[in-house]
Amino acid sequence: MTRQTLHRLIEDLPEEELTPAARYLEFLASRDSEEAWSDTSYQEYATSRVRAAENEIARGESIPLEDAKKQFPQCFGE
Repeated sequence: MTRQTLHRLIEDLPEEELTPAARYLEFLASRDSEEAWSDTSYQEYATSRVRAAENEIARGESIPLEDAKKQFPQCFGE
C-alpha cells in the first residue's frame, strides 16, 4: 500500500464514511500513546463496527476472503 493508493481510497469514500475514517487514521497516527488505546469513544466505535460485521455475516451478507482479495487487491497489497 502506498500513500498515493491510500489517498485515492480516501477520495473514493462516501461522505458518511469520512468521519469514521478520520477517527481511525487519527487513532493510528497516535497508536504509540496509551491514551489512544484507552479512548472510550474509539473503543465504542470499534465494538459497534465489529458487531455490525458479525450481524452481516450472520445474515449471509459477507463474501469469502479470496473473493475480497480479487475485488480489492489494493487493500491486500497485491
